[in-house]
Amino acid sequence: PLRFPPVRSGLRPRLTLTGVRREAAPAILVRTAVETDASGPPHRHLGPATDETLVVRRGAVGLVVFDDKGGVVQHVILRAGTGALGVDLPHTTWHTFVGLEPGSVIFEAKAGPYMPLAREEKAYWAPAENDPAAGAYLETLIRLFRTEPAD
Repeated sequence: PLRFPPVRSGLRPRLTLTGVRREAAPAILVRTAVETDASGPPHRHLGPATDETLVVRRGAVGLVVFDDKGGVVQHVILRAGTGALGVDLPHTTWHTFVGLEPGSVIFEAKAGPYMPLAREEKAYWAPAENDPAAGAYLETLIRLFRTEPAD
């Protein structure tokens, strides 16, 4: 079984566990642990060779895809061991994920070399992680995946 250190606590608890992030690496491979009700910041990749593949290795996450103004275009649950365990995201696609089960692990892959996100790849319409509004924004994303019991 996979064993990982505990995820850091905080507003959006997640921890990058391993990966290839060398400047000249031809691929970027990252494993990320994400806890329930945690999120990565919404972003996109603009390079023509930066399509991204996400595969859930453990647990479940909710993937959210946005339009250019931050409106939700699509949201889907990705769960390890099911027919919906991963997705290929074309470059320029605004996206993020939220943890839906404790100890979830995502494997992310895209073409290298590693480059930090540029300003235009960060969602200007979403609050920064340290912004006081980040908690309320995260809650709106989490609500997309909560189901109400039938009457």
